[in-house]
Amino acid sequence: MGESFSMCKSLEVMALTEQIEKAFSWRTKPEVLAYSHVLPHDELSEVNIFSALSWSETTSSLWEKYFEVIHYFSPDAFRYFLPGILKASLSDNIPGLIVCEVLISNLNRSPNVDNWEGFFINRWTGLTVEEYAVLQAWVLWQIDFASNEEECMSLSVAIRTLDILKSSY
Repeated sequence: MGESFSMCKSLEVMALTEQIEKAFSWRTKPEVLAYSHVLPHDELSEVNIFSALSWSETTSSLWEKYFEVIHYFSPDAFRYFLPGILKASLSDNIPGLIVCEVLISNLNRSPNVDNWEGFFINRWTGLTVEEYAVLQAWVLWQIDFASNEEECMSLSVAIRTLDILKSSY
């Protein structure tokens, strides 16, 4: 039974990876990757590392090392590289990447959109319904690895936030 369960999980991961690729395939890398031209040198250096890569070329080790870069990306660059995070964590079966935890933390919001700050709204809006659906499926994949009720609750809130984004923006 364990082997067949594992095989089913592998097929689910493969299917989700394909859905990510399909949902985000239309996106092109924006010309401007940094949210500001006056970023400190270290932050700009991190952004520049990604300038030579497409989202599909990013790896879990790259995201683990440069997880803070998602805060330095322009909103368009954030949305462009987002599927790279999803795909890398799935491919390597590492839901606990720091960058994944940062994404979930970002999505852990009050349902009152009036309390959402511009930085969040600018990054998380502008996705398609299909992209939001794939993100929700990725969060559901994360739930399988949650080690306690608090993590499950945080992931559930993330799904609710994605629902709100999907229907509001």
